[in-house]
Amino acid sequence: MKRFILLNAPKGVGKDVAKDYVIQELAKEGITLVHSECKDRLHELTRIVFNIPEKEYWDRYNSRETKELPWDKLRVNISDLMFDFLCDETDIEDSQIIKKEENSWFIDLSIRQAMIYVSELMFKPTFGLEYFSEYRLMNLPDNTIAIDGSCGFSEELDHLIKNVGSENVLLIQIWREGFTFEGDSRSYVYSKELYEKNNIVAVMNQEGKELEFKEKIKSIIKEFINKTEVSK
Repeated sequence: MKRFILLNAPKGVGKDVAKDYVIQELAKEGITLVHSECKDRLHELTRIVFNIPEKEYWDRYNSRETKELPWDKLRVNISDLMFDFLCDETDIEDSQIIKKEENSWFIDLSIRQAMIYVSELMFKPTFGLEYFSEYRLMNLPDNTIAIDGSCGFSEELDHLIKNVGSENVLLIQIWREGFTFEGDSRSYVYSKELYEKNNIVAVMNQEGKELEFKEKIKSIIKEFINKTEVSK
């Protein structure tokens, strides 16, 4: 049996802080959570598509100063239709446009924009909306409890529920005042099946209450794990 804990929130809301905290704290209690995200495969493919060495890619991605900046190594030549899509999803700025020719645009992308390009304009249209979810699922060993801090696509959630059952999926939506999914291809997701299993929980991360927030997430996850252990 594979179980999944999905954290669904925009960037900056605190999901990575909560995820790392819960992994460390539950490890002290003998509970192993495996960090597994659909975007793990996407990172790999983005590096391959743009021929970027692994260290150089991660150095740029892990730096707050460079992560969101356009990069000439992520230059693409795209159609008007693709350009309009990226503008809608990622807020392409004029400074990123290198040149415009008839029915094509030459633009430098940031890593986040390049990931959206590879996912939404290359792999999902070619291999199906469930490609990244299926790859993640088939590469996880049985009896794994996986935690994913990048949930945000309905088709990936639906695919997961279809394959492991709604009783084995916990969706935690994290909210924080002033933070939205604007400029991101992801969004808050919902499942009636999870709702009926009481496996959707909304948590507010309030300013100045980080420890309380992290402990709340930990408590919710422990309750889910205990519930699914009983039903095994």
